[in-house]
Amino acid sequence: MIFDRYFDRRFELRYFEMNKLGLATPTIMLALLEETAADHSHSIGHSLFDLLE
Repeated sequence: MIFDRYFDRRFELRYFEMNKLGLATPTIMLALLEETAADHSHSIGHSLFDLLE
């Protein structure tokens, strides 16, 4: 089943990562997605350097 391969990551935003409404800024959202992608890659046994090859 496809849900067996699901990757999840949670973040707690710090005050400087939020806008005046308490929401993540677009730049921070992209950085968190990038961090999640790196963690996902690591969880399946690959490093970011493996992706360069």
